Amino acid sequence: MAHRGATIAPVRKQPAGFRRRKLSAVVRKAITSYYTDQEQMEIAKAAKQQNISMSSFVASAALKEARLLIR
Repeated sequence: MAHRGATIAPVRKQPAGFRRRKLSAVVRKAITSYYTDQEQMEIAKAAKQQNISMSSFVASAALKEARLLIR
């Protein structure tokens, strides 16, 4: 039964962002990187938008870039 005045809007597909990596697939090896305060703020903001940790965001971005270069 439909409610008067209710509308259904199509949901726009969001571009595939970074996927959360499964912990079982993560090898716990540390890689250190350094950022300016501005770069760190940008990374933190982007990671928050993706709802993932900064570490996961950086790792996913690095892997994506590496895989593009290797091909």
